[in-house]
Amino acid sequence: MTIRAYVPADLAALHAINCASEPGVGKVSQSQLDQIIAAGACLVAEDRDTVLGFLVALGPDADYDSPNYRWFEARYESYVYVDRIAVAPETREQGIGAALYEAAFMQYTGKALIIGCEVNITPPNPGSMRFHQRLGFTELGQTTHRADYAVAYFARRLGL
Repeated sequence: MTIRAYVPADLAALHAINCASEPGVGKVSQSQLDQIIAAGACLVAEDRDTVLGFLVALGPDADYDSPNYRWFEARYESYVYVDRIAVAPETREQGIGAALYEAAFMQYTGKALIIGCEVNITPPNPGSMRFHQRLGFTELGQTTHRADYAVAYFARRLGL
C-alpha cells in the first residue's frame, strides 16, 4: 500500500468510498466532495491502482463553510482540520486509516500546532471514537447541531 497525493482521476472512487462510509462521514455529492478537496489537501491510500481510502484536511482560512471546521477556526490559529477520513468497507480493519493519519501527522508536524477532527456522537460512532483515541486524539468539546446530529471534537498535538 502507498499513500500519495490526490489526483482528479481519484474523485469517483473517493466519492464511492464516502457514500459507503455514511453516516460516519457526511453525505456529499461528487461535486461537493471535489469542492472540499479543492479547499484543502487530500491523501489517498492505494494498492495496485485500487483506491482503498482517503483523508481530506484543511488549514486555517480555507474556503469551507462547515460548522465543524468553523469550530476549530474560532479556537485555534494553528491547526489542520480533518474533514473526513474514509476507508473502503472491504478493506477496513487493515490499518489503512491509521496509515493515512500517520502520513498526515508527518506532513503537518512543524506546520501546525494540532490536527483536529470531529466524531459523531449522534448518530453514535463508537468505532471512530476508539480509533481516534488509539491514535492519541483527546476530546476537546461537544456540539449538538440538531436533535439527530451531535459531534465530539478531538485533537492531537503536532507541535511547531
